[in-house]
Amino acid sequence: MKETGIIMSGNHPKLILDGLKTQTRRTWGLREINANPDYWRVRPSGWQGIWEFYASDPTSDSARLKSCPYGQVGDRL
Repeated sequence: MKETGIIMSGNHPKLILDGLKTQTRRTWGLREINANPDYWRVRPSGWQGIWEFYASDPTSDSARLKSCPYGQVGDRL
């Protein structure tokens, strides 16, 4: 498991310290995926700690891959 710092605003840091907030969403760098989320799937890549978004391109026989910029499932932000 990897820990990565993230910027928070408002009362979020206090909620985390009080144990009231345990998850957060980050969508930076995922614009193409967020535009059509049902088209994409997630899988572990061949590299330790890296996850990929993948989709079959309907105009090609190849698959398109995008690495997740936030690590893997279970990492702490």
